[in-house]
Amino acid sequence: MAHQPTLNLLPHIDTTAVAVGQSAQTHLVLEIEPTAEAIESARPTLSVVFALDVSGSMGGAPLEHVVQSVLALIELLDPADKVGVVAFSSGATEVSGVETLTQDNKRLLRRRLGRLVASGSTNIEAGLRRAQTMLPPRRNGERQLILLLSDGAPNIGISDPKGLAALAESMRPQITISTLGFGQHHSEDLLHAISIGGAGDYTYIADPIEADFEFARILGTQGDVVADAVEVIIQPALGVEVAQPLSPHKVRFGAGGLHIALPNVVQGRKQYVVIPLTVGAQTHTGTRELGLVTLRHCRAGQSHVHTQSKLVQVDVSHQTGQPVSAAQARVLLAQAEQARRTARDHADRGNFDAAAAVTRAIIEAIERAPAYRPDDGSDLSEALEQLIDEAMAYERRPDREQYQNFRRVAMGMDMQHGGAHHSDHAAISARSVAVTDGILGSGGTAWIEVDGQRVPLRAQTT
Repeated sequence: MAHQPTLNLLPHIDTTAVAVGQSAQTHLVLEIEPTAEAIESARPTLSVVFALDVSGSMGGAPLEHVVQSVLALIELLDPADKVGVVAFSSGATEVSGVETLTQDNKRLLRRRLGRLVASGSTNIEAGLRRAQTMLPPRRNGERQLILLLSDGAPNIGISDPKGLAALAESMRPQITISTLGFGQHHSEDLLHAISIGGAGDYTYIADPIEADFEFARILGTQGDVVADAVEVIIQPALGVEVAQPLSPHKVRFGAGGLHIALPNVVQGRKQYVVIPLTVGAQTHTGTRELGLVTLRHCRAGQSHVHTQSKLVQVDVSHQTGQPVSAAQARVLLAQAEQARRTARDHADRGNFDAAAAVTRAIIEAIERAPAYRPDDGSDLSEALEQLIDEAMAYERRPDREQYQNFRRVAMGMDMQHGGAHHSDHAAISARSVAVTDGILGSGGTAWIEVDGQRVPLRAQTT
């Protein structure tokens, strides 16, 4: 069971054929799906370090809420799980080592967390490095997580997104890093970059009272992770050129071709990678090989590497083929995410007209595409509605505070899943449901009635 692969690789091309005697621009769409294996089997134990910003701006209610959130969560984790705490401001210190959640260790955590005082500057690098040193080499059957919370921008140590993302990436695949941006003054670009480098999530917390649920959601989701150390390798055939993926995934050229590092894969949630291809002209019709794609991954908490390879081909005919609807939709979603990043760049400089124009252009491109069907519930249709909302937000020319709030929420959205926010991912495993429900309760007497059947509302219900 431990060596059974948990992911399946499905490569697609967005056209049925390329024309003979002509070079062609097309896209390779990689669909990576979790297998149907039950998630409840052999769940890895979790070792988590909470890296808490205790700089001066966290004084008072913010720090009090964060401490209460951590204390509530340790009551919901399994006794076999381990928890440690780092506090960082101008430097970083170990509040509590990574230990199993015995009653004695819980009492020690409560005492030490209760004595935290906010002061000093913000050194995120020190917090990450101290948290890393507290986690020993990962054992088989264990997952390791650093959960970093900050309400400001670093002003000591590494302070740029690229540098801190590289630091986070250096800890993979042993350690996953997720980040929580607290309040109005944190750097969402920096925390988002750390989460990408660390294969985790970035979440914006506008109000301290929200910390409870977001902590619980991120910890609960760890029970739904089925694969980590995920990477795809593309080895193009002769005459085929591979371009940068239409995504912010980390890319490097190495042995075997183009290597793309992917986030951890969660049960019930596919991942997609879209790569532009230039196919050189072929002098005769038939089937043409475009390259070999290899998927590498480990089952969550395991060290055995699973490898799966697929040969990618396309037909060569006398005329260009028809678009493949499902693959075209994925290309459009990836292009939409690129457009959103470009629009944000314009808006960051105060040019909301340009941001709206870029967003409207991708909206029009989607509406013209054969793959688009209005209001059909697909990811493409849902993403279009999100894009319309964003275009209208730019056209309203928001003030600085309104734009910052809009920007932070938007950064947590995923176009490949219809613009859904990371926090919209519903808990799946019994453990993740228990953690997320436990922090806010089971919903009391609230429910939705569907065809006469009551569906109780938990902290989140999909």
